[in-house]
Amino acid sequence: MQKHIYSALILVLFLFVGCAKEGPEGKNSLIDLVLETPSANCSTGGYKVVSGIDQNKNNVLDADEIQSTKYICNGADGVNGNNSLVSLVPQTAGPNCPTGGYILNTGIDANKNGVLDPSEIANSQYVCNGMTGNNSLLSLVAEPAGPNCPNGGYKVNSGIDVNKNGTLDIAETQSTTYICNGKSALTSLMAEPSGSNCPTGGFRLNTGIDVNGNGTLETSEITNSQFVCNGRAGNDGNNGSNGNDGSNGINSLVSMVAEPAGANCPNGGYKVNSGLDVNKNGILEQSEIQNSNYICNGSGSVSYLISVKAEAAGSNCTTGGYSFNTGADLNRNGILDANEISETTYICNSSSSSTAPALKNMVYVGGLAGFYALNALNGTEIWKYSNSRGFAYSMPLIHESKVYTGGTDGNMYAFDASNGEVKWMYYTDNSGIGSGPAIADGIIYFGSNDDNFYALNANTGQFIWKYATGENVSTKPIVLNGIVYFGSSDSYVYALNAATGALVWRYKTGAMINQSNPAIHNDVLFVGSRDGYLYAINISNGTLKWRYYGGGPSLEYSSPHLYNGLVYIGGGFNVSVDNKGALYAVNQLTGSLAWAALDNVGVSADPVANNNKVIVSAGNFVYAINAQNGEKVWENEILPNSAGITVAGGFAFVGGGGTNGFYALSESTGVRQWKAPITSLMFSTPTVIDSDGNIVQN
Repeated sequence: MQKHIYSALILVLFLFVGCAKEGPEGKNSLIDLVLETPSANCSTGGYKVVSGIDQNKNNVLDADEIQSTKYICNGADGVNGNNSLVSLVPQTAGPNCPTGGYILNTGIDANKNGVLDPSEIANSQYVCNGMTGNNSLLSLVAEPAGPNCPNGGYKVNSGIDVNKNGTLDIAETQSTTYICNGKSALTSLMAEPSGSNCPTGGFRLNTGIDVNGNGTLETSEITNSQFVCNGRAGNDGNNGSNGNDGSNGINSLVSMVAEPAGANCPNGGYKVNSGLDVNKNGILEQSEIQNSNYICNGSGSVSYLISVKAEAAGSNCTTGGYSFNTGADLNRNGILDANEISETTYICNSSSSSTAPALKNMVYVGGLAGFYALNALNGTEIWKYSNSRGFAYSMPLIHESKVYTGGTDGNMYAFDASNGEVKWMYYTDNSGIGSGPAIADGIIYFGSNDDNFYALNANTGQFIWKYATGENVSTKPIVLNGIVYFGSSDSYVYALNAATGALVWRYKTGAMINQSNPAIHNDVLFVGSRDGYLYAINISNGTLKWRYYGGGPSLEYSSPHLYNGLVYIGGGFNVSVDNKGALYAVNQLTGSLAWAALDNVGVSADPVANNNKVIVSAGNFVYAINAQNGEKVWENEILPNSAGITVAGGFAFVGGGGTNGFYALSESTGVRQWKAPITSLMFSTPTVIDSDGNIVQN
């Protein structure tokens, strides 16, 4: 019976619920956050939090809908602490410093008067002068003609100044060397046309005595001539079918070494060695020498001198080599001055015995997943190199069939540009390398996140010198007229001697220079800083020419680009200002603003100008802006993540890490031409070899 009663109750409840009507729609509660200036509510400012019911359902908390108001206030400033001070006091000679020096005192400025008082000194250390040593001396004495020098010369004595009288006495002489006058025999080298002496042409080497003493080997003074002839060309064979590309051949090298007086050169001279670089290290080893020739000093009252200098690749030697300068030492200073050179001859390196085909239509770019070489026409992968941490930031550099780039793993790499073979790599430390390299006179220059700036042999990777800065160096340097320029996160722009690394000058900006690569034009260096300024600095002495303030956004995430009298640079995020930044065009001569575009978008990438357009990645888009008036020409949304852009052959090449690809966009329209499926972030600017074999780098 009870079971039936329960069943009936459940049935009645079901019917009741099933017949119930749906209630009215509820109203949303809203919260708003308003900046509160210093007031009675918040003495140091803060935020006002208001809440209530959205009665009119417009999704806005109107004033008459506010039901609750609360305040979140900033805390008051704390009390300033005490400074630590250092003082340096001269110390006279005594038991602490036998030869004098300094006492270095440190302590806390307890009374806050800015002076380290005696009662505040907590620690003292002595910095003492070193002991005075004996000087080494040289004396130069004229040596008459005799057994030591048949034609006279000089006797060079050396030794230690034991009695400290500033004179090298006879008893103090430890070594004697003779520098003897040579005899004026002359040599000339001239081209020999095709004829009976050389059927296919060549060179004639003439030697003789400078009878009239004018420093020139006249025709009547020639006593001997030798011919070095070009080989005869063989008959053309039948064309064969194309074979596979051969491996790179071996370069021929030339070295020149001073030859002392002896059997080979009675009065001394030079030995010229030549041979093949079998181990491909760029140095002519002793075991690789195949031939040696001698260029000897002559006899007579006027010395005939020879100077040899390395000749860079160019019109005189397409693959580099040496220039041999000869002439009479008319002022008898032992140096062949420029006005004494009577003849210059070039001995050039030969090209590889098996010439590799010239590279064309290539794009090189780094990403977190590796370093890539792509076909510039369709984006297909040609080769890829992977390491443990990628190549996200460093801009690649191509030089003499090698591509150089820095790795996030802390190595500088040199790859064979055609196949990705590692030629060498140099490790700095595991903090990584974001700096793009620069090369001049066979030396590669770059910065590292280990706070140092490096110079290496570009061919071998051998260390030459490094310079320590106060913070990491991520900018790409510029080398000009023997000086290398770069910026550092320690806020300084540096100018160093490119050969030695010695400081020439440095200029302090207001904040770090982390990623703004300097640009130079007409002896003025341009660079951006996190302090919001674009700086123009005279490279002759490191003084300020002008600076432009962009209103607060950081200018150190973008590199200046010069085009038609304007300097283009982007302003990016700065935590201390609300505006995200823009693209600025600044007059190169005056530092005044010509125009600004993409306001409050944030431009943290390097702009590039070409064909009256400035192309730059900003936010989610790649933009093309009219270079003269700042009007937008086109845009394409590829999520570039502030990647750098290189324009070549009508394409704009750029990484789109947010859309898992590397793109070639039409320079004129922005339309995608192809996309390579690279699924990693790519911040670095690519380097391109175009269809004519020209290297294009931003």
